[in-house]
Amino acid sequence: MKASPRQAVERLCYLAYPTSLTLKAANAIQTYLTVRELRALCPDLLVIVPRLGREPSAFIDVGAVHLPRIPIGKLSRFFPSTGWYYIERSVFAWLVVLYLAARRLFCGERIPLIYVREVICAWWLTLGLARLLGARVAYEAHELESRNPSRARGRLWQPLLRRLDRTLLHRADLVVSLTETFAQELREQGWRPTGPIAVLPDAYDEGLYRPLSREQSREALGIPHEEEVVVYSGITFSYRGLEQLLGAIALLAAQRPHLHAYLVGGKPREIAVLAQRAQEAGIQDRVHFQGMLERHRIPLYLAAADALVIPGTVSGASASPLKMFEYMAMERPIVVVDIPALREILDERCAYLFPEGRVEALAHTLAWLLDHPEEARRRAAVARERAAAYTYRKRAERLLGIAQQLTTPGTCDRLTL
Repeated sequence: MKASPRQAVERLCYLAYPTSLTLKAANAIQTYLTVRELRALCPDLLVIVPRLGREPSAFIDVGAVHLPRIPIGKLSRFFPSTGWYYIERSVFAWLVVLYLAARRLFCGERIPLIYVREVICAWWLTLGLARLLGARVAYEAHELESRNPSRARGRLWQPLLRRLDRTLLHRADLVVSLTETFAQELREQGWRPTGPIAVLPDAYDEGLYRPLSREQSREALGIPHEEEVVVYSGITFSYRGLEQLLGAIALLAAQRPHLHAYLVGGKPREIAVLAQRAQEAGIQDRVHFQGMLERHRIPLYLAAADALVIPGTVSGASASPLKMFEYMAMERPIVVVDIPALREILDERCAYLFPEGRVEALAHTLAWLLDHPEEARRRAAVARERAAAYTYRKRAERLLGIAQQLTTPGTCDRLTL
């Protein structure tokens, strides 16, 4: 008799290492919302995240188990090295294994599948620790660690990280990619020549992001109705092509006296750098830095926009930015860099695309959109329709379907993904 979805996934363990337990980072938001919907569908889900002391944690709301986070990575402030980051997460991986082993020994609880969203924990588990627990490993890969711009630096680390990537991607029972483009790259470049790969894009919070009145949003924010408003929203600005957006605004400023850009999010240092760029370009009065906002206020800025922009992405083949789905859900016109990973979701029927790295093309695209509002509204409506397929509830349902197949005996070699 075939196992029901509930029977097949009731012992699923979801393991993550969010960089902010108060949801101040994109990876934390994605993890929290995915887990929230998984828990609604599968109340017995075991969620494990690290916690430093008794720091505030939104993950308490979803019943997460908090294991100690030993802040070894902070030693990099005194002795700069990527190694501290990897040691900290290695220690956490071993704590997780000991915790799961104790649950099995003292509670008789077996975990047939560990779904991992953190590269170092996944690496340790695939080296054999998961087998000791009788568990399979599904690894959600957001990028090759050897290409991570914040850590993969220096000739010493590159060969080690490439070996880590290859070992992990070969040994995981399942690799989950955010995009089909990245999945194909893993195949074609030999990172995962065999074994199943599932494609599971990011999503948006349908309770927060939905169409709102442009006029009422502007009134609430104090934005004049006559302004042509371009909005970018993101927790961090680094590696996102914001310099190109400022360049496009500078090119259009003389011809469009009412054009203004509102940048939502960003760290203080990033804002300072971009503010200096805006001043050098003479557009300091046209660019407004809103800083980090409470999540419930972000939709007001998106709704107030004439154009929502994604000028660049931190990754290429694996790019699946949360803001893309949030923009789509708001039913406002979208301008996005033209790369294959984003084209899996957006095309000319629902957005405006411009060639990567081309400031003049971005400026031309913005001008065309602003000059053709009816066409822009039609494309935004199509994007809104497409967004319905990318809620976190649908993402959780897809993830549970994957888990069911992995935990059903005899199906691992013939997964239908």
